[in-house]
Parts: sequence; structure tokens; C-alpha cells
Amino acid sequence: MIRTSRTSDLSALLSLTAETFEHHKRLSPHFHPDVLTPYTLESLGQMLDSEQHLCLT
Repeated sequence: MIRTSRTSDLSALLSLTAETFEHHKRLSPHFHPDVLTPYTLESLGQMLDSEQHLCLT
């Protein structure tokens, strides 16, 4: 089932985005070398609250 993401999904989304980001960095080491993780709980929460983003889970 696909649904709109909720704030209760934030920790799982953060973990998933960090894992995905690391995968991309392994494939292409030049991929944002100075960034440890592209998102924080706060930034993901802002995306969920934003009408300009659609987050699906």
C-alpha cells in the first residue's frame, strides 16, 4: 500500500534516506563528498508539512 507520509514515519524515512545516500556515495565517491546526510528529522518534517512536496510511504 502506498500512502502519504506522516510525521510518525520520520525516523524510518531518515534511516532510509541515509542508507540511500550512502549507497550513492559508494557508487560515486564525488557525490556530495562533504555531506554526511542530506536530511535531518527537522528538514524531513518540513517537507512533510510543505504543500510543495509530496512524500509517499
